Amino acid sequence: MKNNKWGFIDKSGKINIALKYDDVGNFSEDKASVKLSNYKDGSDEWAYIDNKDNIVIDFYPYDSAGEQIFCVGEFHEGLAFVSKTLVSIIDDNGDSIFWGDSKFFISSLNYNSEYDAIPAYTYTDDAMKIKKYGLMGLTGNQRLEPIFDYISGIYGDYVVVESIVDGENKIGFIKIYKE
Repeated sequence: MKNNKWGFIDKSGKINIALKYDDVGNFSEDKASVKLSNYKDGSDEWAYIDNKDNIVIDFYPYDSAGEQIFCVGEFHEGLAFVSKTLVSIIDDNGDSIFWGDSKFFISSLNYNSEYDAIPAYTYTDDAMKIKKYGLMGLTGNQRLEPIFDYISGIYGDYVVVESIVDGENKIGFIKIYKE
């Protein structure tokens, strides 16, 4: 970064991609997220570039609801978590895999492809104040019933779950299985 602009250097320290972006992410699977402030109509927009500074997934414009993407994640196994109002998932072409079209909301930017599992929550009350955590699959399908007060992660074939029992935080492990 120089003069508040980001770019990329190669292994020898030579600038490979000009310092012109307002923010950047790391390269993963040959793509890096880049942000331009005041891109269109004064909004901040994110895109993905390749290592030659070609845009491979275009800048996300405002959608019909006036929302913009404010954060983009790294690619792993052809998928990346992105966020607007909600956390969503895109493939390496920028197409939506999951865009909040289930009863679940993604709570962690971790996807376990072996078990098709993402920590997620759902609301159990009409006022949308009480959350219960479970696991959803990549398409929003339920993988583990949302009955826990929190899920802190997936580690291999185990899920770390937390619940408050008699005012005390209890932590446990649940083994997950392939569908």
